Amino acid sequence: MADNPLETAGYMSQSKSPDAEFLLGPGSRIHMVGIAGAGMSGLAKILAQQGFRVSGSDLRLGPHSAPLLDLGIDMWSGHQPDRASEWDVLVTSSAVPTSDPEVRSATLAGVEIWARPDLLVFMYSAMTDIFICVIVGMFCCF
Repeated sequence: MADNPLETAGYMSQSKSPDAEFLLGPGSRIHMVGIAGAGMSGLAKILAQQGFRVSGSDLRLGPHSAPLLDLGIDMWSGHQPDRASEWDVLVTSSAVPTSDPEVRSATLAGVEIWARPDLLVFMYSAMTDIFICVIVGMFCCF
């Protein structure tokens, strides 16, 4: 078993072209719109700790921002759509509309766009060594 399941697992996602496959691994550049929220900030922390190059933006940086800045995550308040060429994947929280300037710019630049559930699928698919079952009301992890 690998020490870092995200390091050894890649995630294949359908890109805009039906014949193309997209491989994401450590060192890939992931930009998160809505990074300062409770859910997205936790995911950003995990990704950064696994070797992904994470950046993020939010309308307001809040209390969840300080630990991310300590990890070296590049974060800003507001929008910087001119940086879209720096990203391999842009992940949006559920609060981010498709009209967001960074989302529009990333789409035009051909950046892979994921909603938060897509990121969760990637993260869970990389953790194949975790098996969870429920037997007669008991919760077990192996």
